Amino acid sequence: MSAGKDDHLLLTLHGDLADLLLRQYRPSTEILYPLSRRASIKDILEAVGIPHTEIGAIEKHAQQLDFSYQPIPETTSTFSPLLRGRQQPRRTCCAPTRRRGSASWST
Repeated sequence: MSAGKDDHLLLTLHGDLADLLLRQYRPSTEILYPLSRRASIKDILEAVGIPHTEIGAIEKHAQQLDFSYQPIPETTSTFSPLLRGRQQPRRTCCAPTRRRGSASWST
């Protein structure tokens, strides 16, 4: 499946996330990403060079999303960086992870 004219997702980056982009996407803070296959937003972010561990929030139309969100063409998603050295807002984008050597789940 090839991406047509309207088969794109607009990624809007805040803070210093643009500094992490692959060279072909710099210096833009908005990326028109072709949706040629079904992929989670986590996979898409990493495909443009942004490690998911640097993301503090994912939003679409002011709705908080998590990394499993699979965007559809012609949508806009907004990404905010993880704030270091300051009080962290509640991270809503992170799926529960399992700690190594532990049977319990944490967020």
